Amino acid sequence: MGSLYGLKPVYEQHVSPDTWFTQEVIAFGDHIIIKVDGKITSDVVVPEGSERYRKAGRFALQFHDPTCRVRYRNVEVRELPGL
Repeated sequence: MGSLYGLKPVYEQHVSPDTWFTQEVIAFGDHIIIKVDGKITSDVVVPEGSERYRKAGRFALQFHDPTCRVRYRNVEVRELPGL
């Protein structure tokens, strides 16, 4: 939770199981910041030429353990003003 798959693994558990939390993903060009409950968990500049991360396209909400239950609420997507 709070990692950037393939670039910045996060092993620390920031929130207890069965607890609602906020997660923000801020992407500006090749700079990506992820926050869990307001705490930065990942702050990464994507390496030049990375095939995995693109500057435009789709995004997905995912989890890897098929035995767990994940629920989402109040999902918001908005474009941030450019600099």
